Amino acid sequence: MILAGNCAIESMGLKTFGFAGGREDVWEAEEDIYWGSEAEWLGDKRYSGERDLENPLAAVQMGLIYVNPEGPNGNPDPVASGHDVRETVALVAGGHTFGKCHGAGDPALVGPEPEAAGLEEQGLGWKGSFGSGKGGDTIGSGIEGAWKPNPTKWDMGYLKVLFKYEWELVKSPAGAHQWLAKDVAEEDMVVDAHDPSKKHRPMMTTADLSLRYDPIYAPIARRYQQNPVLRPGLVQADPSGHGAAFALSRS
Repeated sequence: MILAGNCAIESMGLKTFGFAGGREDVWEAEEDIYWGSEAEWLGDKRYSGERDLENPLAAVQMGLIYVNPEGPNGNPDPVASGHDVRETVALVAGGHTFGKCHGAGDPALVGPEPEAAGLEEQGLGWKGSFGSGKGGDTIGSGIEGAWKPNPTKWDMGYLKVLFKYEWELVKSPAGAHQWLAKDVAEEDMVVDAHDPSKKHRPMMTTADLSLRYDPIYAPIARRYQQNPVLRPGLVQADPSGHGAAFALSRS
């Protein structure tokens, strides 16, 4: 799966630094890594008081990647997303340069998480009962749509669209908070992933808009937009060992 994803990214035009299929010292992540005390989706037991974070956990909620894309605890405030700084701008902008979000319908129609599904469904991802449960009927994060007009091409379209348009807060078909571009030029409309006769306005999450409106993130995002050849210092999400002694340089 990791290799397939790497090949897909390369096919979109990204020149990678190389490929690593995993770690030799941690082969069973569920047993070897402390993910936090939450036992339910979107739980936040890692926080106490005014969101004081339990060490060594990151600002996430169980079931989500990195942060809640709708905003902390689902609050759609683009200046309150609890991120990091320079590397996070590169991570979000790069990760959202391709692909789309999936929120085609009622999230109550999503089945159990893959680990809790039947044995015959293991390895097949989340199963939903909305329509076909796949393709245009997929429900994942609950947010629906793509960020840019060419979601299968590695280009500067994400940052271009982010700063070019004003955005209005709407609800996805699944009821999630998201933002749609206003007064979109035809060249920036997104062709539907499953029906080429349909087009949609570009979409952004609250986390995306923090790159435009947050006083720390915005100058960094602008700099990347104006200087596409820049790249952040090396940051390894899963270093070779655990603890501060194994941290990599962020310079």
